[in-house]
Amino acid sequence: MTPPRVSIGLPVYNGENYLVAAVESILRQDFTDFELIISDNGSDDDTQAICTRFAQSDSRVRYHRNDNNRGAAWNYNRVVELARGEYFKWQAHDDVCLPSFLSSCLEVFRTAPASVVLVYPKTSIIDAHGCVMPHLMAETLDTRDARPHQRLATVLKNLNMACPVFGLIRSSALRRTRLIGPFIASDYVLLSELAMLGELHEVPQTLFLRRVHPRISTYASRSPTQLLQ
Repeated sequence: MTPPRVSIGLPVYNGENYLVAAVESILRQDFTDFELIISDNGSDDDTQAICTRFAQSDSRVRYHRNDNNRGAAWNYNRVVELARGEYFKWQAHDDVCLPSFLSSCLEVFRTAPASVVLVYPKTSIIDAHGCVMPHLMAETLDTRDARPHQRLATVLKNLNMACPVFGLIRSSALRRTRLIGPFIASDYVLLSELAMLGELHEVPQTLFLRRVHPRISTYASRSPTQLLQ
């Protein structure tokens, strides 16, 4: 069987609140040659039932369930391990991708040099109800310098919410990194590693909605120890 061009990994634990909207936003993409890999970290809410319904109705959805919660970092890396595509994208259970997210990023890869390792669109931050939060701004990490240390400097200077980590990544480059580590702000480290491996390009259209709500880990965890767990 020919592998899909794009693999999308959705790690989730007790994500019934926004999971349907997140999955539907992927299945409605105007680029269709992808697989959606859902790794359920032992959820005890309605997540399993939701994922099972999607897997039964769309052959592009591959649902895997772990008996126990092995932690977010492990689950984020698990979907990479299961991916077969030339390109990879993480999808959080509470974010939304607009229909041309994949096609727009792939078009940049089609015309860009092989030195480009990550393409991501502009991002709007939305609240629990889907309303844009104009006081929160996603960063721009467009780094087209040929020198790795200059790309790294751009990323380190501008990192804020790490939204570009949810962009489209060359799988070959991603597997040269340490992926997501079991420590706070490992997404910052990953983006820094990718910047040293190649260029990061931004699509000028807003095609990604990053949801900020009271149950995200950085809000729900009141101490560094809780957040690490």
